[in-house]
Amino acid sequence: MDEAVELMDVEYWRFILLRMRPEERDSNFTWREALRIVNTELNDDVGNYVNRVLTLLKRHFNGEVPAIVEEKLKEEDREMIASLKEHVSEVTRLFEEARLKAASEVIMRLARRSNYYLNARSPWDLVKVDKEQAGNVLHIAVNVMRSLAVMLYPFIPSHAQRLFNMLNLGEVEETPWNSISELALRPGHRIGEFHSLFKKLPQDFENSVEERLSAIREK
Repeated sequence: MDEAVELMDVEYWRFILLRMRPEERDSNFTWREALRIVNTELNDDVGNYVNRVLTLLKRHFNGEVPAIVEEKLKEEDREMIASLKEHVSEVTRLFEEARLKAASEVIMRLARRSNYYLNARSPWDLVKVDKEQAGNVLHIAVNVMRSLAVMLYPFIPSHAQRLFNMLNLGEVEETPWNSISELALRPGHRIGEFHSLFKKLPQDFENSVEERLSAIREK
């Protein structure tokens, strides 16, 4: 374990091991899967989503959460709001059943669903022709981000808190669980300074891990 924390961020380990744990059937640890979980799930599915949404809010809405304009809501927007509620409900049930790996899969499914929604609605294009529609998309997207932070807190607590800090919110631990399916970030709420939430492992990590471990042991 003393070598593990030298090899990568301790919360990457937490997330990897919870994602790979043998919950309902046997499981094998592989470096390839560990690399995929960190680089694809944490960095691409969550981190890239966070960066895109916060960058768009800063660039086009002065770093503030835009208001929802009800008459401009499209079917895709309503479906995303409904999807958030469904995912939160499922994660809640799985946590209560102590099925942590299954819960983590639903959380990542929501992250991928949110990315799909963002790409489909393309607020970076919408803002040029209908700023209110773009505002609706980003209002929903930043609220989903808040929900993801709370749900990820049991897995990666310090990163979840860093995300809350970027959202200019308080202590993630004090957030009532029954509020995370709501669009709780109100219009005019100003986001904080933001930066990359995660850092990718080198692509040669799998092939160089033995060499890295040898260097750690020698040190």
